[in-house]
Amino acid sequence: MSNNTQGLGVNKLGFGYMRLPQVNGVFVDEQVNAIVDRFLETGFTYFDTANEYLGSEIALGKALVKRHPRESYWISSKMMITRLKKPEQMRDMFETSLSRLGVDYLDAYFIHGMGPPIVPHADALDTWGFLKELKDKGLIKNAATAYFGPPEVLDEILTKHPHLDIVLLLINYVDWVRPGSMVRENYEVVRKHGKLVTVMEPLKGGLLASENSDAGKLLKAANPDVSVASWAFRWILGLDGIKAILSGMGTMEQLEDNAKTFNNCTPLTDAERAVMDEAEKKISAIARIPCTSCGKCAPHCPKNIAISHFVNVYSDYLVYRDKEGPGWQVGYMKTHGAGQPVDCTGCKACEEHCPENIKISDIMEIMEKELGETSRKYVQITRSDVRSYKTYD
Repeated sequence: MSNNTQGLGVNKLGFGYMRLPQVNGVFVDEQVNAIVDRFLETGFTYFDTANEYLGSEIALGKALVKRHPRESYWISSKMMITRLKKPEQMRDMFETSLSRLGVDYLDAYFIHGMGPPIVPHADALDTWGFLKELKDKGLIKNAATAYFGPPEVLDEILTKHPHLDIVLLLINYVDWVRPGSMVRENYEVVRKHGKLVTVMEPLKGGLLASENSDAGKLLKAANPDVSVASWAFRWILGLDGIKAILSGMGTMEQLEDNAKTFNNCTPLTDAERAVMDEAEKKISAIARIPCTSCGKCAPHCPKNIAISHFVNVYSDYLVYRDKEGPGWQVGYMKTHGAGQPVDCTGCKACEEHCPENIKISDIMEIMEKELGETSRKYVQITRSDVRSYKTYD
């Protein structure tokens, strides 16, 4: 843990450019511009987008690149190589990102969703060599990868490809100690190699910001003057080697609260750590729906509902009692062509194949009642928007 004092979080807040204000799937430029401007005014510079975030790169180009000097901000983007079949398509995807953003270079370029199943594909495309080439030519300042998987595979990647500078990891105080999560182990591998860490899901999709959960109520009672989210951010800021912590800020209120936390951050005291340990225990003690994401149910759904995904989203809702995070997850999945809970006909064909005997149709009905209205606020730009999404044969 770091021993830094005042200013622990200065310039470490990253703008995850994914949950932008929108109406009917169209970004509200005036609101987006105001949030971007305020983000820069409060001293932060890191913007994170991806080829896969539909409309995001174009929106970032409009709000940031066209309106602010290039030297005043940091941009990272990502390429989803699972959609690519030929090495030359990597260059096309990269150049597409540059064009959408309106920039000549990226400060960091990540491989999106890297994990053990994708490593052979990255090797076949020579994605690692492509990143090094971009870095050598000055087209990217930092070569990077996201990572999901066991630490031994990450260790092998960083050993074989020392030109990688940054690793994007899922880190939060709940998953850090959750059995089988490997969050802490992966962080330790990255630091062993002397690389920097960019953090995703610091609030578990917003769930750790909820004041309605038992954990949220405990943290709020311990300090009524700060947000529940600030506890989770301060915990991560106590780790060494953090380049940025990404937060998907869709409102000015979220930005202002995050800026307050990061610009006035001091290390957690022993007493505060004890409170957070108790909060984590409250979260871990709540029984979840026993879905293992085995996927045996989905092929039998006539409405193409992403059943395992939604069951786990609903389980999150039961634990954290927050509608915004789960509602966003439901709305976002519509972008990817998935049926929604509202589409469930109650045929129960899926339930016949569930080894855990989960009452899936009942859950879909309850999800629509509890989260349907919220999810419809978050229906994203669709893949049919060819400006923002490209398919590869």
